[in-house]
Amino acid sequence: MPSHFVKEILARVECPVLIAPEKFENIEEVVFCYDGSASAVFAIKQLTYLLPEIQDRKVLLLEVSTKSEQEFTEGHRRMMGWLRSHYHRVYFHSLKGDVKDELFHYFFKREKMLVVIGAYGRSVLSNFFRKSSADVLIKAVDLPIFITHH
Repeated sequence: MPSHFVKEILARVECPVLIAPEKFENIEEVVFCYDGSASAVFAIKQLTYLLPEIQDRKVLLLEVSTKSEQEFTEGHRRMMGWLRSHYHRVYFHSLKGDVKDELFHYFFKREKMLVVIGAYGRSVLSNFFRKSSADVLIKAVDLPIFITHH
């Protein structure tokens, strides 16, 4: 779990950050946390361009919706098409409920996954580490987490 000092450094960086647990064996699946925002798209593209050698891994576009009706929009179709042009095995999964709770339950006790999350701006990234979904994941989930801010 990152110390306060490390969280402050991470909140001020201007580059993507990979937070890795002490031990992990291999990455078999990449999970892109997607909310339709420019920040989420930026994170997806950053990882894709920085690590092209993972194109053979399973890729999941994961969305958590608080809406009663979940909708697969034109934005989803474009993102899936873009992902398919870079990865061999691309899937979409949607969860319904509170974002923090659903992400925690989805990732808890999972292995061999890389989680990708985007945030907008430094102040939001700072809050991201203190009160958000990433904070819950960093503290409770033993997976590498790739975070960018846009």
